[in-house]
Amino acid sequence: MEKIKKKLHNMSLKKSLICIFVVFVICTAVLSIATIFVSVKIQRCVLDSRTLSFEVNADDIGSLDEQVYEINEQYQWSELTPKQILLYYGSIAGMAILIIVYILVGGLLAGNIYYKLKLKKPLVMLKSGITNITEGNLDFSINYSCNDELGLLCGAVEKMVQELIDDKKRIWLLLDDRRTINASISHDLGTPITVIKGYLEFLKKNLAEQNLTKKLLIDTLDNMNQATSRMERYIESVRNIQKIDEIQILLKEESMINILIELENDFKKLAERYSKKLIVSNCFKGVVCIDKVQFFRIMENIVINSFRYATHLVIIETSQVKNYLRICVKDDGPGFSPEDIEKATKLFYTKSRNEKNMGIGLYISKLLCEKQGGKLFIKNSETGGGEIIVQVKVKE
Repeated sequence: MEKIKKKLHNMSLKKSLICIFVVFVICTAVLSIATIFVSVKIQRCVLDSRTLSFEVNADDIGSLDEQVYEINEQYQWSELTPKQILLYYGSIAGMAILIIVYILVGGLLAGNIYYKLKLKKPLVMLKSGITNITEGNLDFSINYSCNDELGLLCGAVEKMVQELIDDKKRIWLLLDDRRTINASISHDLGTPITVIKGYLEFLKKNLAEQNLTKKLLIDTLDNMNQATSRMERYIESVRNIQKIDEIQILLKEESMINILIELENDFKKLAERYSKKLIVSNCFKGVVCIDKVQFFRIMENIVINSFRYATHLVIIETSQVKNYLRICVKDDGPGFSPEDIEKATKLFYTKSRNEKNMGIGLYISKLLCEKQGGKLFIKNSETGGGEIIVQVKVKE
């Protein structure tokens, strides 16, 4: 019985409906035939219980006291008693009524079994799930393992709920980034503004006391100009971050050999500027699906970061891990601290914020990697120094 139930459970809605109703049609047919047989038998018994009467003519046609009887061909059945009439017609009516009852009860039982076996559980789950979604509660799951249409629908709803959860997480992270930006703006813009206000008060005081020389005025204005430049650079970096959300990623098949040749030519010039040595080692000869412009932007941010902290050497290595191309950028510098590994890709995180380093390079690289379906990791190399890993999908 359990095997039959399990088999029906995994059938499609249409097939299981047909199977259940075929079984009940057969059962209804068997019961109807049995009922007709019993009804006919009752009717036959009633009819057989009647007496048969004949008309007889007796004539003496012989001697020796022999008599010959002539039987008239006309005969007559005796009339049924009221009880026999009731039984006879009652069996006919009962037969018709029972067949109708079999059909109705069989249909209801078939529908009830079909509902309980195939519809009740998933419909209850779907109703509960939709109620939770409309109320904003996504902390639930729909555990209905079945291969029929409703099982697929439950799976689709479960997937939709997971996507809603992921969307909420992304929105939360986006809001968290925005809060970080706002807090960073308040903090970092506050310093140059305070400096400018201090210089203005200094100028006002010295003007009032007539102690302001030309050299002192020029020095003060230069310092104010530097503070203003810092504010401009910071505002520009925030504007660049906001533009990241608007970037349209255009994935295209690209040869990794050609890309690395182009990157190597560009990065050698950067290596000369930073007075560092660059080694590029390519073990991958295949094709990747990337947005070339944004990929170059990712690599530039990472390599510049490595040049900044390297002592003498930066190495770029490529390899394939499953269906990903892995690009490792290593340096021989001091490596990352535990705090760096945790926060290096966070917005505005940097050890030494200066004119050139606002703490957004690795953050932008991570966002651009994810937009292309890739990943970015930060760790310390086994040979010492920092290691930044970019993974992008290989063309299958």
